[in-house]
Amino acid sequence: SNKVLINKCDGARLGLRDSDRVRLTSKTNPKGEVDLRDGTKVKVEGEIKLIEGIRPGVVAVSWHYGQWNAYGASEKIVADGARINPDPRRAVGLCSNPVNQVDESVGRAGLTDPLGGSVSFYDTNVKLVRV
Repeated sequence: SNKVLINKCDGARLGLRDSDRVRLTSKTNPKGEVDLRDGTKVKVEGEIKLIEGIRPGVVAVSWHYGQWNAYGASEKIVADGARINPDPRRAVGLCSNPVNQVDESVGRAGLTDPLGGSVSFYDTNVKLVRV
């Protein structure tokens, strides 16, 4: 499983310790959740990991976890007409993409890097809410 990485100084300032559970929220996703559009809403939540090797004021989350409906994480996957048996290990962790800031002037699309044209994952201010 991935963790929500923050600097130890930020953890002390926020009263957070290793393994505390937090929800990530942002200006464009104040609830910190994603609607899977099948009646399911998933909170963007994970465990804190305090480290020295990250700049104070920065939050880092590896993107490679939190597959709620994809990659065989749920019973909703059908391939070639056959239902794939889910593996709950694939749904462990969190994906922070739903709280990334979006550019509402173009219809809720992700912010883009004007030079490279790729999605800008590094420009979102988030709030950590203990759960």
